[in-house]
Amino acid sequence: MKWKKVGLGGLLLGGLAFGSTLFFARKKTEAPLSPPFWIPERPASLSILTEELEWTSDKQRFRSHLEYFCQPTPFRIWNLVDLELYRAQREGAPAIHGHPVFHVTLKVHLRGSDDRITTIEDERFYATIHAHHGRTTKMLASCVQVGRHVEFRKCYVGGGLNGIETGERVVSMAPVKEVRSLGD
Repeated sequence: MKWKKVGLGGLLLGGLAFGSTLFFARKKTEAPLSPPFWIPERPASLSILTEELEWTSDKQRFRSHLEYFCQPTPFRIWNLVDLELYRAQREGAPAIHGHPVFHVTLKVHLRGSDDRITTIEDERFYATIHAHHGRTTKMLASCVQVGRHVEFRKCYVGGGLNGIETGERVVSMAPVKEVRSLGD
């Protein structure tokens, strides 16, 4: 009877040691994120490209990536509820005087098994831009970061220079691969 207890205890401790080794080995292999691209007070047009995703449909393989064209507008969002986002801003970030609202055009680039690329313009909307850390609630306001997902918070605009968030959020399916400033 005592040998069975010792055997089970050793098995439990061995499993814990193995699991913790895998956990820490996986932690070390994660690449550090690049510095965030802070959206300036007077933003220029941006192009945000995501990493490629591979998927199958009707036994055909496709690769796709998303491209968000973001054109600045004169509208801004002031939100007092975003106190956590203001606290999350890192040193070197510009002072936030309201989040700039962009007119966003989403384009999907599909590459079929024959390597032919088809571009589909999916939707257009007004939104603020945030860096989103995947499944967690960690977020950076008015910023885009390579390696993180991008989140767009849709807005209503018109009438004045203040926008109003609709509560609807669009999060990219893949992390950001590249951010290009199109410099207007």
